[in-house]
Amino acid sequence: MFFNDIETIPIFKEAMLLVTSYGSKYNGELHPSVLDVADEIRLPWNPEYDLWHNFWFRSTLQPKVFLDQMSLLEYFMRQENVWAIVPVSVAYHLKEISNIEIHYIKDAPPDRFIYYLVKESNKQEIIDKFLDLLNEKLLKIKGLESLIK
Repeated sequence: MFFNDIETIPIFKEAMLLVTSYGSKYNGELHPSVLDVADEIRLPWNPEYDLWHNFWFRSTLQPKVFLDQMSLLEYFMRQENVWAIVPVSVAYHLKEISNIEIHYIKDAPPDRFIYYLVKESNKQEIIDKFLDLLNEKLLKIKGLESLIK
């Protein structure tokens, strides 16, 4: 859908990382070709990620589990030898609350971009203050690149 008076602006981007259960058979920086889909906890991030995933793992292969709610990821990461590909902010948050390992991926998926929508407004001063505060928060998140100017 397109509206002339609404602008879509990238707010931040972040890399995608591999998270594995603690002590899993997956170690170090890994290439997608060494990952077994039968061990995957699959989450749908965006269309670009799905294209990357289908290239490396074919859409016909079934993961261990397909989640549509990230809140369940922590529970499933307790299983032996499981893995998931998640944005960097999710990876570091999971590391704080659970016993997982974080790995870089060779031939990684494209970065994830998050956008904000802004309508032409006479409240630009309030919008700018909000974006300044948001930028302060974003700059504190490890591995996340703020695109706010």
